[in-house]
Amino acid sequence: MIEVGDWIYMSTQGYQGNAFVVHREQDVLLVQIPSGTLSRISIHSVTKLDERLRDKDFQVLIDLALDLGDKKWFDELAERRREVMR
Repeated sequence: MIEVGDWIYMSTQGYQGNAFVVHREQDVLLVQIPSGTLSRISIHSVTKLDERLRDKDFQVLIDLALDLGDKKWFDELAERRREVMR
């Protein structure tokens, strides 16, 4: 089941890649694409991503935190990445 806070893979005519679920209404998701764009998409056209973060996942999230100017999130991600890489 896909919930708010999950990372998904989506494929539409305009975008193919990962996105973050920010809101859900029955079968429609509001997702944030790493570029900062919000998009509505059918829950039936997405795939929930594995919850385990890999090194490249941390880099994407860190880049997103930088793009959004979220220093607190950036610091948390950097610390978690260091812990995982040990």
